[in-house]
Amino acid sequence: MKSENKSFMIFACNSKEVSSLLKTVLIDSLKQSKTKYEFINKDGEDYILLINKDITDDLKETALSLLQDLDNDISVLEGFRYSDKEQLEGIYKCFKDYNSIGYTKIADIILKLSDEDLKPIKEMLLSKLKDNYLKEIIIGMFKSNLNISKAASVVYMHRNTINNKLDTIQKETGLDIQNFYEAMAMNRILN
Repeated sequence: MKSENKSFMIFACNSKEVSSLLKTVLIDSLKQSKTKYEFINKDGEDYILLINKDITDDLKETALSLLQDLDNDISVLEGFRYSDKEQLEGIYKCFKDYNSIGYTKIADIILKLSDEDLKPIKEMLLSKLKDNYLKEIIIGMFKSNLNISKAASVVYMHRNTINNKLDTIQKETGLDIQNFYEAMAMNRILN
């Protein structure tokens, strides 16, 4: 599967039985939505799910449903777009180091891990923000207390352009900087 503009989710399981059930349910769900996918098996029980589009609400619902049904015997990292499978190894390690049960977003990991442990995620996310306009918009949002109208005047862009760029930033990094918690994570990545 070609990696450009694909998304991923990571599923960590506590047993091979749970892992097998998880994969079966996910495959059924993905086949119904006619989504191309690939599983990368990690440590015998964990999976990195690669999909050929952005993560949908249906896939999030399936993951949350599995969490409830399996008595929290799995943990899930909601991924985002990636361009290189090699980068996912670092994110998988960070997710395992984070060591939580339940549904996790990348902001949770960014805010918990040490600077040293965060390096693979930081490098990956910074590589997605090479476009100076994206960094400029993020800094403008911070200077404007996350207010889009104020940020538009700070960076001299139309508010609709800012909204479109914020959508791009969220799809590329998994961080919605209009959410204070996720904005704190983005600030940690940039500093």
